[in-house]
Amino acid sequence: RTNMKPTSREELGLYLNHLGLKGLGAEVGVAYGHNAKGILSQWEGSGLFLIDPYSLSACGTYIDGSANIDFDKCLYYCRNELKEFELRAIHIRETSDKAYELLQGIQLDFVYIDGNHHNPQITKDLNNYWKLVKPGGLFCGHDYYNLDEPHYRCEVEDSVNAFLQTITYKEFFTTRDTCTSWYILK
Repeated sequence: RTNMKPTSREELGLYLNHLGLKGLGAEVGVAYGHNAKGILSQWEGSGLFLIDPYSLSACGTYIDGSANIDFDKCLYYCRNELKEFELRAIHIRETSDKAYELLQGIQLDFVYIDGNHHNPQITKDLNNYWKLVKPGGLFCGHDYYNLDEPHYRCEVEDSVNAFLQTITYKEFFTTRDTCTSWYILK
């Protein structure tokens, strides 16, 4: 499938290879590392920045299942899960805002956003991390939908759609897997 757009995020690493994007990338919101492992197992890139504070208090108000995560165990699991990729997996245990400051001046081949899904943070992440993606790079993320319930809120679809109105891009597409991912070719 490397000659086609991905149909799910499990194919992201292969798609990056197909596009010739084999430098540095970043995933914002890593949690247990499942998506990072999928990327690193297929992608021929040189390094993946794994950005996650592993602390609910560092994230501010976040209405979803994160309140039930033991973040120390989550980080331990993630590092163990990615042990075989330790030379390419670069953990940044900071908020997305702080990590963005640390990555200033670095051009990334891709960024995958899957951190805080609420505004104003999702909009801030979109605006910040777009600046780090090189021309011809891939800017993408997870959970392209909206939901507002007492126990779970997601504002990604509206935020991404509003963001698209402010940028110049080559192409935008989504996948229709379990939780839709979105992709922007810069």
